[in-house]
Amino acid sequence: MASAVDRLEWAAANGDDPLYVAQAKITRCRVLMYFDATDLGLSLVEQGLDVIEGSTEDDLAVRGYHRGSWPAT
Repeated sequence: MASAVDRLEWAAANGDDPLYVAQAKITRCRVLMYFDATDLGLSLVEQGLDVIEGSTEDDLAVRGYHRGSWPAT
């Protein structure tokens, strides 16, 4: 699983849309949270959200997408 996420992050970093980077970080977060690395996962979500600069519909959609990464309460 880690190599697939590594490839996703590489593709995002070399892509032309900064939202890819945010989505890749959020995806890694989900994997880390599965393995109970919640603190590290949540820090990746924060990093991913910091990449998003605008407030277009796409930006807002990615910001909302991260909500599925938070642990259930």
